[in-house]
Amino acid sequence: MCPEFIKSYENFDAYQKKGHSPRWILWELYHNFSGHSEMERVLKETIDKGISFPTASIREPLVYCAAPIVKSPAVGNITITKPVNINRDLYVPFWVGGQPHIMTIQEDDPKATAKERELFWIISSRLLSSRPKSRFLIWLLYVITAGLFIVALVINMAQPFVRSAEAPLSLQARIAKAIFVLLGV
Repeated sequence: MCPEFIKSYENFDAYQKKGHSPRWILWELYHNFSGHSEMERVLKETIDKGISFPTASIREPLVYCAAPIVKSPAVGNITITKPVNINRDLYVPFWVGGQPHIMTIQEDDPKATAKERELFWIISSRLLSSRPKSRFLIWLLYVITAGLFIVALVINMAQPFVRSAEAPLSLQARIAKAIFVLLGV
């Protein structure tokens, strides 16, 4: 039920301890959000944070070479293309809002670690916020389990105070009697 990314990387330090190249985070983003309902939000967030750019605004030759790989979406206005490796730099072309964009982490980019950290937290926060109904159900089951544990604890603690000569009481009566005994009523 929990996304594999969250199981594998508890936080950014755990991710860094794996020793991945800064480019690996783009593969994680692609594998975790390609076809995911949160893909548009994730891609827009990368644009807002300056990790992705419209291809029309980029003038660097290597980035421009990757831009033609972007295919126009057939349905809707969002599509993401498999990451492209050019000279040890990784490019992820995508379309959002009818415009082609590109997300890149280059080997010699001085901001590569900052981009990697930012992408990690974007991925992590989006995956953690997914599946709210499942999370609610799990927390509800935790609360029910805790409640039943407390009831069982009260019943078992009250057992020595219940006289065995009495007729057997129903569960509700035993609970009520145990509570009265504990409260001193």
